[in-house]
Amino acid sequence: MREAYLDHIRSHVIKAGRKGISLTVSISGSEGEETRLEASSRGFAYTEIDNSPLGRKFNASIETAKELFDPDYFMVLGSDTFFLPTIWDEYIKCIEEGAEYIGITDLIMHDWMTDESFYWQGYHGKRAGEPIGPGRLIHKNLIPETCFLYDNSLDSSLDASATRRLPGAKTFGARKHLLVSAKGEVNITQVANFDPSTLTKLDTRIISEVYNV
Repeated sequence: MREAYLDHIRSHVIKAGRKGISLTVSISGSEGEETRLEASSRGFAYTEIDNSPLGRKFNASIETAKELFDPDYFMVLGSDTFFLPTIWDEYIKCIEEGAEYIGITDLIMHDWMTDESFYWQGYHGKRAGEPIGPGRLIHKNLIPETCFLYDNSLDSSLDASATRRLPGAKTFGARKHLLVSAKGEVNITQVANFDPSTLTKLDTRIISEVYNV
């Protein structure tokens, strides 16, 4: 699974490049030399860091990317997130409109344990319209000088942790781009934790045929 995900991200480096976006990738892992070699063989930077707390791990990726690449925008992704390259057209449009913080409002979840797929409408109630965690594209001007976008001590509630430090986002829905969070036993937030009224069951083949999950 890990190598398949790294290959997925490598494919985005190539496909985004064709659209005029230069992607650089910083991986934070806790698996040692094996993962370092897998990342470096694909041209990715690598930082070895404990998997918990996850907030510190995310911040480490931001810090490494800033030091090595000084990118215009940062995007933090967990290793369970897949999406189609058409999504880059959405980001390009938002960037051209001057957006410094771009977010996604929905996603598809694929549960490995039950082989079921669900469309999640996104946050509702007081958090309606707030970007979900995956796919937030944040301009370097909005990244704290310390690179502590997330609370270092947290393993959960990371979306809200970053939101407190950011202005309002320009958002779009990503269902047509098949933004998928692949859920397994080790995920912090399981499908069962979501409000059933916000979930719509999908044909699993939609996901498995595209991403081989």
